[in-house]
Amino acid sequence: MEMLKYKHPHEAVNIPVERLRDTGFTEEDVKVFKDVFSFDGYREIFGDDDGNLTDYDLKFIGVGILSTSEIIHDHELAECQIYRSGGNGESTKILANIEKEGYKLKEIPAVVVKINGEYYIWDGRTRHKAETELGIPNRLVIAYELVGSLATAQRFGMFMNTIGSPKGYANEEDVMTFITSKAKSGTLELAEGPESKLNSRLEKAINLELRLCGMKLGATKLNNLVLNLAQNLYGQLPVRVISNAEEAKEIGRREYGLIDTSEYIYIFTTPDTGVGDKKVQDAIVKYPGVEIRIVYYESDPNPKNLLKTFQKRMLSIAGDHYKKYVAIGEAMFDGASPSLTRRVVTWGGIPYLTSMADEYPMDKLIDMKPVMYKFKHCIDKVA
Repeated sequence: MEMLKYKHPHEAVNIPVERLRDTGFTEEDVKVFKDVFSFDGYREIFGDDDGNLTDYDLKFIGVGILSTSEIIHDHELAECQIYRSGGNGESTKILANIEKEGYKLKEIPAVVVKINGEYYIWDGRTRHKAETELGIPNRLVIAYELVGSLATAQRFGMFMNTIGSPKGYANEEDVMTFITSKAKSGTLELAEGPESKLNSRLEKAINLELRLCGMKLGATKLNNLVLNLAQNLYGQLPVRVISNAEEAKEIGRREYGLIDTSEYIYIFTTPDTGVGDKKVQDAIVKYPGVEIRIVYYESDPNPKNLLKTFQKRMLSIAGDHYKKYVAIGEAMFDGASPSLTRRVVTWGGIPYLTSMADEYPMDKLIDMKPVMYKFKHCIDKVA
């Protein structure tokens, strides 16, 4: 078996801070970097054979050294990571890592973009700041040139934050801030289409940004973001997103006066949920003889057709409710108890629309009792 042989001394690829303070990065460091860095492993950040990154309107122009004074990081053009208003949580770790283990040439260095002859830092601002604090006079950089839209190029800053280590990755809140900032600046690219299709156009535009930035967003967060942007920036109808049962209960108390008494209690839950079923079963045992009124809320609205989605969702509950609580009654009391549908009542649904056109008012509690009565009457008649 052949012994492993290193091409470079340890201190050549993990440059000690003391040496960098004295000499800064040198051309020899650039040569070593080009020799040890995995360019093939990070091919997506260097573009095609000619260095073009068409998705980001950038062109890779090379690896080199810039003095600290040549790098601009206090300018609106450089704010390509506008989502990180709270700073990078990894900053202390990055500084300590460089100080203890040296500057590792295997890591992605600072990324700069050349605009009108000047270099703006695009990624690696935390590392750049750490190097300043450590007294390093210049920077090893990967350089690009802006060849198109600045807004398009700003995506690259987000994308770069998903690559390499340690980075201080963006969370969902950061991503939503980034998307909202693009929408406010008018650089969120919406496809042409009718106003009635705004929500679906917004969703497509956001998904494009997420893909090009290498970011992800949960389905509920994405829906919420679409609704908030549609309402606050594009003048759509106001929408309320109810995220949990406690919030629904508070709305029920405050807006509809749904307060528990000795004769009845309210249970708030989403349709078709085992958690809601468990709440009902517990209440049946805990409050004998008390009417249990179930109020449903929709926690994951479909932004493409809010009104139709809500109405369909509420109406579908009737049949499910009747069958479900008949079955629960038989299971809990072995068939010896009268039908639980006399004690467990689908009372209503809280709409997540706070207003709609005058002909479709949806700012009131949806009363499900008449629907339930008709359904039960039909079942009894058939039986």
